[in-house]
Amino acid sequence: MRVPVLLLLALTFQATAQDRFTLAKAVAVAFKNNPRLALERVNRELAGEAVTSARASLFPVIAAHTTAAGANDSTRLAARALNNPIIFNRYAFGTSMTQLITDFGRTAELVEGSRTRQKSQRETREVVRAELVLAVHRAYYTSLQTRGALAIQERVVGLRATGAALIEAKLAAAEARNEHQTALADLAALLGYTQPPAPFDLEDIATPAGDPPLAADATALVAAAMAARPELAALRLEREAAVRLAQAERKLALPTVTAFANAGVAPVQDDRLKSHWAAAAINLSVPVFNGHLFSARRRDAELRVEAIDQRLRKLEVSITREVTVAAAAVRTAWERLTLTGELHAASTESESHAIELQELAARYDYLLQRSVLDFQTGRLR
Repeated sequence: MRVPVLLLLALTFQATAQDRFTLAKAVAVAFKNNPRLALERVNRELAGEAVTSARASLFPVIAAHTTAAGANDSTRLAARALNNPIIFNRYAFGTSMTQLITDFGRTAELVEGSRTRQKSQRETREVVRAELVLAVHRAYYTSLQTRGALAIQERVVGLRATGAALIEAKLAAAEARNEHQTALADLAALLGYTQPPAPFDLEDIATPAGDPPLAADATALVAAAMAARPELAALRLEREAAVRLAQAERKLALPTVTAFANAGVAPVQDDRLKSHWAAAAINLSVPVFNGHLFSARRRDAELRVEAIDQRLRKLEVSITREVTVAAAAVRTAWERLTLTGELHAASTESESHAIELQELAARYDYLLQRSVLDFQTGRLR
């Protein structure tokens, strides 16, 4: 009499429900421990600091100064850049302020560009999360499949008598045990464990009942992926940031208006100096020529936008193919699962073990292909 695979698994693994490691728990643990998400958190913080750095140019720069100088009478600097060459004995302290009045929107473009890159980094985090979820699903299903295969092979060992058949069964069981241990190690690594927790009893996943095969035309799935894939969202935001930078670089050739102010006191000073001072000025700076630096920077920014456009097109083509292939894989996996079930029902006692292994592999392959399709269409988060 043949024992169904699911019943065998239920008899073999008797841990209570609350002690079992569920797929949802595995994903949650991976989110908490996997270093890839920790790295993305650092990248998000870096993007936030870039916004602060860009926005700083809109605020006044205030500095405090103190100077003490001593010189011989009537001392002058004779060889230096253009400045006041007279040196007076004094000790003074004061403050200075510099405030950008306008650069005709260049700094504002840089700030908006950095904010857009920050949004792009958030979408990149969603990419990492989705990839991590898919990896956990893959490792989890592989662990379940190898666990079931090990149970079947150990049952076969118990059914064999002596001789070559028993040796072959033990070899198959040893190989199945190694594959299961490897699968558990892979899953533990994704969860951030240095070794699998004990016990590491995984809760089984039921095959969706009456899950219909997908339509041969994957147009609707491709459209859903184009709207939901975080990779596309991140790259579109990256393009928007690049456009902002290009607009800012075009404004390099425009004038800049800046205000300056200084004030302070000199408690110790030469008789020819006053004990306090205050001054303010507005400066208009108009670029005239700098060796074509600004035009090169503008062209560089425009070429970056063109490069991102090509990356976007390449990604859209790739996603179209990936979704189409994933949908076909789901349909094939469903057909395989259905056919192996029928084959199991029609198999003889001598064929049952091999057919059970095929049915087991088909079941978890179907579950995995569903996860892959969810990932490709942007639903796996």
